[in-house]
Amino acid sequence: MKVMDFIKDNMLIICPNNYKKKLLELFYEEKKLFNIKFMSLEEYKKNYLFDYDIKTIYYLVKKYSMKVDNAITLINNLYYIENKEYKSEKLNYLVNVKKELDNNNLLIYNKFFPNLIKKYKIGVVGYGNLDKFSLSLLPNDTIFYDEKITKKQFCVYHFLTIEEEMEYLFNEISILLNKNIDINNIHLMNVNNEYFSYLKRFSSYYNIPIELKNDDSIIGTTIGKKFVELINNCNSLEEVVNNLEIYKENKFYLTLINILNKYIDYELNDVFEFIMYDLTNTKISDVKYTNQVKIINIDDLVSDDDYVFLLGFNNPLIPSIKLDEDYITDNIKDELTVSTTIELNKISKINTLNNISRIKNLKISYKDTTPFNQYYPSILLDDMDYIQEKYDFNYNYSHSYNKVKYAYLLDDFVKYGMYHNDLETLYNNYEDMSYRTYNNQYTNINSMSLLDYLNNTITLSYSHIDNYYKCGFKYYLTNILKIDLYEETFQTIIGNLFHEVLRHAFDDNFDFDKYYNKFLLDKTFNDKETFFLYKLKNDLLFVIETLKEYRKITGFTKELYEEKINIKLKDKPLVNFKGFVDKIMYKENLNETLVSIVDYKTGNPDINIKNLRFGLSMQLPVYLYLVRNSNLFPNIKFTGFYLEHILNNEIKIDKKKSYLEQKKNNLKLVGYSTNDKTRLAAFDDTYENSEMIKGMKVKADGELSSTSNSLSDEEMESIINLVDIKIKEAMDNILKTNFVINPKIKSNLNLSCGFCKFRDICYRSEKDFVYLSEEEEEGE
Repeated sequence: MKVMDFIKDNMLIICPNNYKKKLLELFYEEKKLFNIKFMSLEEYKKNYLFDYDIKTIYYLVKKYSMKVDNAITLINNLYYIENKEYKSEKLNYLVNVKKELDNNNLLIYNKFFPNLIKKYKIGVVGYGNLDKFSLSLLPNDTIFYDEKITKKQFCVYHFLTIEEEMEYLFNEISILLNKNIDINNIHLMNVNNEYFSYLKRFSSYYNIPIELKNDDSIIGTTIGKKFVELINNCNSLEEVVNNLEIYKENKFYLTLINILNKYIDYELNDVFEFIMYDLTNTKISDVKYTNQVKIINIDDLVSDDDYVFLLGFNNPLIPSIKLDEDYITDNIKDELTVSTTIELNKISKINTLNNISRIKNLKISYKDTTPFNQYYPSILLDDMDYIQEKYDFNYNYSHSYNKVKYAYLLDDFVKYGMYHNDLETLYNNYEDMSYRTYNNQYTNINSMSLLDYLNNTITLSYSHIDNYYKCGFKYYLTNILKIDLYEETFQTIIGNLFHEVLRHAFDDNFDFDKYYNKFLLDKTFNDKETFFLYKLKNDLLFVIETLKEYRKITGFTKELYEEKINIKLKDKPLVNFKGFVDKIMYKENLNETLVSIVDYKTGNPDINIKNLRFGLSMQLPVYLYLVRNSNLFPNIKFTGFYLEHILNNEIKIDKKKSYLEQKKNNLKLVGYSTNDKTRLAAFDDTYENSEMIKGMKVKADGELSSTSNSLSDEEMESIINLVDIKIKEAMDNILKTNFVINPKIKSNLNLSCGFCKFRDICYRSEKDFVYLSEEEEEGE
């Protein structure tokens, strides 16, 4: 019986969504009009029995302290039970949970559905043999589409490796394309994640586009990570939405807003886990393209014009085998109308054989090994009539892959003395190939591909810009590919601890131990680290006491801490520059605001502004740029920008100064100050021989000493303008995907490679180094 003969007017067709699309295409082709409705089996079940929503899940999570996924699993098992007493305690527990949800009106019933199924004849197509539970939901007069399956002989290829299987696949696709078979009629079946990297690689070798389905979740995208940061740091859903506004042009923006809309009636803290669950389980929707080889499922409908390559015909990939791991295990299923694991596996086996038997143009292949796994042929072969073909490889379709294969065979010959029959053929054609040579140069990538990879959103910061100007390739690996994984060390913990405590140190009713202990609550340390923690705790207390003394010296009594500033550089694509300023000290003075910027540091970064022209040593100037371009203050006049070394314990022997004096001296501000002595006095009334700013002194003639690092307003504005130029220059180069290997050398000092984690893999050579000229600098 043809599927069109199966369909009648006034029919409710229960089928998978992929069948619905195919059926609608058939209706259009044959110009048929029917009064029908479509539902999937899952939709039918929820209409026939009950549905649930966020309120149902929320109730279970809060009442029973469950994880979100556990609550969903529990609800889905309620479909199998009836309101009666069972022998099994687990089933009785499900009965009680269902009654509780019913009593609280948390299960959704479609009271109109019984009338609907009375009006319509029910037909089932596309599911093959059904399990006991699904059959129990259907009326006795349900019509099942039973396509007659002709027994056929299958063509099966066996390969030793997945690489050989790919070579066969792309050769066969090339043959079909040479015969003018439409690429849209060529499909791959049973493709799992192990195949993706190989398909991408061979696709480029053979220049054959493959539709690779994206199984990544939205949480891994740039905007997804920003979203996680927001829900961690914001106090309300409204605050999250407001902060997300800058990503409005991002293609995933509406998806994230829709997730938030589900929880509009809840407090953010109460639904944090729910939002994280949704983020993890919301897949990135693929852009659909035509004219490429498509990947389909084992149960998808194909026409007689389609050519299907069934890959990985191995256990346990095919057929799909279930284990007895469900919440309702096999030993209690006899109390329910539910198929056991063994019964489900039999159904899966029959359905898989039936599905592939329907395919007219089918080739099956399996392999023995991948780099990480070994496989056996599928158990389905025992029930199949098949011919195992030997595949004859040829080298007519891809020069790129032929060269790769030639290199493989040469490796075997040179390293292991293994001679392959095809080696001579490839040698005659590719004798001039540069075997055992390496070109370390970065090969430019397509800028549109980069923007697509980054979801058309780039966020830059000082560290990004610093990485870029030190070496474009370092930026690419660290900030684009993100292979420089963050590792929490004792040093980073201490730095973050000091920053966190100092952020609150001058709050009203500040409790040192509260913030100190809270930060360390979930962290463990060895004996050595515990010893240093005790010492460093006293150092941190000393820092706070010293800062209190500075507050008595300065006239800048207003302060902002950990101020986040975001500057939009470009709309399309969206490029933002962000930064966190540790401390902004300011004083409102008539019609202007006097501002000093302080950045807490546990290390010793280079702050020489002479390196700005090279895009280096920009950390302090970047803070000037951020504050100038923010909306924090009207009519800003900068008094200074400084580092404060909050963790600098190197004390040298000095007979002129006591130990305590040296410790205080190490905490003095290091940086650049205004040369306007009136404004300087407002910031530091001891500036003539400063107790707060290192090197700040006044000479006998009343002028600031050369050690004071003083700058005019014009010089500070010039610095800000130069920072702006260097940031935008880096942005333009990044958008152009200019990520060449170009570490910087100045005064015979390598500024880029010393602490670079990638210095052993970039294979830099002398020609890659960029020498920064001192002469140009002096001539400025």
